[in-house]
Amino acid sequence: MEANKLPTIPLKREQFAQDYTIAQQVYKEIMGNLSTGIRFYSDFEPILTRFATNCSDYCMTRNIEKKELLAEVQRGSLEQQRPPVWDGNIQYNFNPNPPSSVPPPFQRGP
Repeated sequence: MEANKLPTIPLKREQFAQDYTIAQQVYKEIMGNLSTGIRFYSDFEPILTRFATNCSDYCMTRNIEKKELLAEVQRGSLEQQRPPVWDGNIQYNFNPNPPSSVPPPFQRGP
């Protein structure tokens, strides 16, 4: 019986060594990928922060522009609806002798 076990022990040892080597390579690859990912996101954070700030500034600028345009449109529509205000340049000349085409004033009958 012991003769049968002896050849299997070196095979198991060799299989274990291969599995260990593969596991070590996979571990190193995973650690390298993690390191690369951490470096990427660490470098990406300030870029993303600047982008978010730029987006916020853009939205705020467009909002201010919208309010200004809306106020301008409302001012324009109010000016169109409002009757003209007397500016003091209108002159009225009273003519006591109206032209003949104007009917005589109303008179009461007898």
